[in-house]
Amino acid sequence: MTRKVLVVDVKISEKTVIRLINTHLAPFSTSKKQNRQLRLDQAKFICDSAFHGNSWDLAIIGMDMNDTPDSTVYRVCY
Repeated sequence: MTRKVLVVDVKISEKTVIRLINTHLAPFSTSKKQNRQLRLDQAKFICDSAFHGNSWDLAIIGMDMNDTPDSTVYRVCY
């Protein structure tokens, strides 16, 4: 995987922890289908890894998925 993900847990009060997740998936240059499987694998890895645990109360994810809303990449975390 060529792109990275940043995951930070922020304690905003004594009782509330927010997990912030920011990532940028692999781009394409000539066709939306280029690198789609890689983006799908990256999204699965993020969803399988970043959302585990229960030390946080709320997760906010910001992603540049480099794909269209009708793609499998957008539906991977549902």
